[in-house]
Formats: sequence, C-alpha cells, structure tokens
Amino acid sequence: MTSEGQGQQAAQTDAGKVVAVAGALLLALDLALTSLLYERLPQTIAIHWSASGTADNQGDRSLAWFMPMCLGFVVALGLVARRRTKPSEAPLVAAAVALGILYLFSGSLLLLLANLDNQGWQQGSVAGRSMLLTLTLPALVFAAALSVYRARSEAR
Repeated sequence: MTSEGQGQQAAQTDAGKVVAVAGALLLALDLALTSLLYERLPQTIAIHWSASGTADNQGDRSLAWFMPMCLGFVVALGLVARRRTKPSEAPLVAAAVALGILYLFSGSLLLLLANLDNQGWQQGSVAGRSMLLTLTLPALVFAAALSVYRARSEAR
C-alpha cells in the first residue's frame, strides 16, 4: 500500500474513533442529565408535539429513558460497524452513525427540557424556534464536521 493509501486508511479509521469517543461521551452526558432531571419530570410527560409546538401526545415519565437507550444502541451499533466496515466505506458509516447520535441526543434533550418542572404533560410545549434549533443543530454540526473531515482527507 502506498503512503497515500495508508494516509487515507488512517483518516478513515480516525473518523470511526472520533465518532465512537464522541458517541460515548454524549451517551454518558445523556444518561447523567436524565438521571439528574428525572425526579423533576411530571408522572405523565409530553412525548410528541404539533408543528406549533403544542404537546399532542403523552406517556409515562419512564419514557424519558427511551432516547438514552436508543442512543446507547446506536453507539454500540457504530462500534460494531466500525470493525466490520471496509476502509473505503468507513467515512460514510461514521457519518451516518454520527448523525444518528446527534439527533437522538438532541431529541432526548428536547424531551427533558420541554417537560422539566411542569405540573402535567399539557404544559410540555416547545417553542417553534427551540424545536427547530434542536432538530437542525445536529445537521449543522454534522455538515461542519464533514467539511473539516473532507478538507483534512484531501490535504493528506
């Protein structure tokens, strides 16, 4: 393998490591936040909102653990995929896993913050801007990271 090929393979492996470490850190943060804030959630929480940000579905507060569990599954899936992916496909797999991690983390954060210190699930509303920000921020962070990754890969 040429030194250029080795550099590309190292960059592809680095992407998987960065996603694995970042995913594990976000999972730990999500679990910590859910643990710390769980008692401040009402027994019944809002779990879905209309486009206007009004709560339109509810569930038991134990559902606050659903998003961290999904996040843990995606992190684990990313670790398995990292080991079983061809080096040429590693950046695409890392990008897909990173996007899933970012969306699940932001969704979990939105669920917690929308229901925090409310008396009931009907109060669990999200302002349109905060919901939009929470859902688009991961895509923006992902796009910026992908741009940096591509620029670094092309420089090697």
